[in-house]
Amino acid sequence: MVVCLCRGLSDNAIEAVIEAGASSLDDLARACGAGADCRACCPLLAALVDRTRETAYSDAHCAK
Repeated sequence: MVVCLCRGLSDNAIEAVIEAGASSLDDLARACGAGADCRACCPLLAALVDRTRETAYSDAHCAK
């Protein structure tokens, strides 16, 4: 699904940027431009950051 219409970025593309180390909206804007233009996608971007971080934490926690 396209999340950032201004940059044409999908949720999968944004999740890849988050998994590569972006941990905030500012990080996403710098890394791929998501949320840097009209900012309409920022609530969804924030949710993707939270969800991706929670998944990474759960995976790391369960692996121990």
